[in-house]
Amino acid sequence: MAGHLILQAREVLYRMNKAGKSQAEIAAALGRDRSTIHRELKRNVGGCGYRPQQAQRKAQERRLVCRPGRKLASAPLKKHVTRKLQMKWSPDEIAGWLKQTFPRQPAHQVSHQTIYNWLVREVPELWVHLRRGYRRSQPETRRKIPNAVSIEGRPKSVDATRRYGHWEGDTVVSPGRRSALVTMVERKSKFVRIRKSASLISPATMRAAKCGLRDLQPSCCKR
Repeated sequence: MAGHLILQAREVLYRMNKAGKSQAEIAAALGRDRSTIHRELKRNVGGCGYRPQQAQRKAQERRLVCRPGRKLASAPLKKHVTRKLQMKWSPDEIAGWLKQTFPRQPAHQVSHQTIYNWLVREVPELWVHLRRGYRRSQPETRRKIPNAVSIEGRPKSVDATRRYGHWEGDTVVSPGRRSALVTMVERKSKFVRIRKSASLISPATMRAAKCGLRDLQPSCCKR
């Protein structure tokens, strides 16, 4: 079992904690010991409560103090990492992509921790490219959902959370963007369903969402 939580796990922890789930339930969902969740919530909380990006930053900063990291030695490797950062990729995603792209070339692979260390110690000017920093507007390239209803068109009763059966979905992407968790939260009760999606394409995430809600009574899913 891994020692440190990654950002994707912290995002799941945040959603489940916000939904009122117990530390034992969160630990079971993440496959972690309850003490790990307790320690995470105690050490990485901020002025506005627990936030995954803030928790990730706090944990990274502590590890920087505790131990020196491996360096990005080669110019080609620095070029790959810099280019992906400029494309708004996270260090976790870059590390996963390097491992997948250069499976037989260890010199072209680094951990996400090494990338964070490099950013802090050598190229702090690249820090702004991380998604928690400012983001320059970019043209929309994702495929549009046919007949999609804007969130502004959502009935007022849904926003008021007066009725059961209205669900809110999101995805938590794995390092390297190879798979994802689809999370669904019932807005009034905060009941959570989590299912794994084999890929990030819309049909796959929709199948995971439908699978997560399939066994519920029709009255539990309003239209």
